[in-house]
Amino acid sequence: MANNVQTKAETALTPQEISDKYNGGRRILDFVGKKKIFFGVSLGIILIGIICNFIFGTTLDIQFSGGSILTYSYRGDINQDKLRDFIQDKTDDSITAAFSSDMAGGTGNSVTVQFAGKNAMDRSVGATLTAELQKEYPDAKFELLEENSVDASMGHSFLLKCLVAVATMWR
Repeated sequence: MANNVQTKAETALTPQEISDKYNGGRRILDFVGKKKIFFGVSLGIILIGIICNFIFGTTLDIQFSGGSILTYSYRGDINQDKLRDFIQDKTDDSITAAFSSDMAGGTGNSVTVQFAGKNAMDRSVGATLTAELQKEYPDAKFELLEENSVDASMGHSFLLKCLVAVATMWR
């Protein structure tokens, strides 16, 4: 009886034949064989990000840098850029203003102003700013809805937790 069992391929398959046989004709990328190239590209992208971070700096949100958040309601239409500039002129800290409007009507519009700074804002500053806004825009009827202080230690704690998570990933 003849042994017709073939145990080895007599010729090696070409990459195209392997792709046709096992991958439905789709192209096979040899990631393992070209790992140095892919690692180099990844490392290059990371280095570009780090260099850009040193050149342009990092802008931290108020949760990381600390500061205060004031929310005002007002009526009517106000030029948002002029209002942002007016508030910025009244303080030494850099501000971020976010405007929103009540689509259902009733409460009017609102502006949330974030004051970035290491120290929490004194309550008298919020009251003074409210008086200044009411004086500058008497028809808008500015009203202070909410005043919050954000501590930078929460951002520091969050950053440390992120670094620990990344460090444990590399174990």
